[in-house]
Amino acid sequence: MMNEDSFLQKNYEYYQAWHHWLGKANKLKRAALILYRADLPDLKLYDEAYHRALEQLEGREGTAAVRHPHPDMLPAFSLFGSALESIFKGVMVNNDPNLIGEHKLSQNLKSHDLVQLAADAEIALDDRESRLLVWVSEVVIWKARYSVPTNTKFGDAFFHQLDNISLSNAETCITLLEGIFERARSTLPPALQRATEGFDVLVSWKE
Repeated sequence: MMNEDSFLQKNYEYYQAWHHWLGKANKLKRAALILYRADLPDLKLYDEAYHRALEQLEGREGTAAVRHPHPDMLPAFSLFGSALESIFKGVMVNNDPNLIGEHKLSQNLKSHDLVQLAADAEIALDDRESRLLVWVSEVVIWKARYSVPTNTKFGDAFFHQLDNISLSNAETCITLLEGIFERARSTLPPALQRATEGFDVLVSWKE
C-alpha cells in the first residue's frame, strides 16, 4: 500500500502543473467574492453613516461620529490576492515548466509580491493596477491576519487609504482585480475537462 509520503514524492511535480494552480485560483476567487458580497450591505450602511457625519461638519473644523462600524473587508481582499498569486504562478509554470521542482517548490513560486509575480508571469499592469497590487500584497502578507507587520521596517505600509475602504473604492478595486485575473487566465491553455484534485475519485482495493 502506498503511504502518504511516497504518494507525494511520486506526484509532487504533477501537482505543480498549471491547471492545479488555476484550480486553486478559481476556488480562492470564488471564496473571495462570496465574502465580499456578504460584507457589502454592511459597507453600504457604513458609507451612509460616514456621509451623514460629513454633512454634520458642514466644512467646519470639529468631529462627528460615524454611527456604524466599518466592516473588515481585508479578508475578502486577502483571498482575492491569494487567487491572483496562484494564477500568476500557474502562468509562470506554464511558460517555464523548469520551475516545477522535483522535491521542493521553486523559490520563484514562494513569493507573495503580486507586482513581481505579475511581471514574472508577463502580465502587464498599468499604474493604478500596480498601486492596487502593492496594497493587496500587504493584505495577503499581514494586514488581513496580523494587527502589526512582522517587522517595524514595514511601518510605511501600516496605514493605507484603502484599509478604511469606501463602497466606491471597494467596487473599483474588485473590478480591477477581476480584470487582472481574467487577463492572466486568458494566457493559459483551455481548462482540462477532467483533472482530479484527489477527492473526486473513490478507489477500493484488497490487500
